Amino acid sequence: MLTARVVLGLRAALPALLAFAFGSPLPAHAAPTDAYSRCMERANSTVDMQSCQQAGLVDANRRLAVALKKTLAALPPDQREKLSEAQRRWADFRQSDCEVFYGRSAGSVATVRGGTCMIERTESRIGELAIFAHH
Repeated sequence: MLTARVVLGLRAALPALLAFAFGSPLPAHAAPTDAYSRCMERANSTVDMQSCQQAGLVDANRRLAVALKKTLAALPPDQREKLSEAQRRWADFRQSDCEVFYGRSAGSVATVRGGTCMIERTESRIGELAIFAHH
């Protein structure tokens, strides 16, 4: 039986599994940036964490856009269309998937959990796109 913890662990491992399957190393940018990690380490409250997450998500989304552009440029036209559609669906999935975390607990902790989900999903997608760009 798959538990939520196992499913989340599998999702987190997806870029590494793809890298293994395609024989390429896991991209260095498939994890949150040092600036985000340092910010979270210094955070003394959930408000501080939320501020770190807002900045971290802006940065992750910027890096996602760069990775998507690079990947699209490396693909033939028919695959570009497929990836563009897949990316739109992925963005909807990320939003829906992370909204679950916002409702699991009350208060500001739910917001932190939801923000963590958004960043983790985005970082994972950056890693996936980097792998696709190289194959």
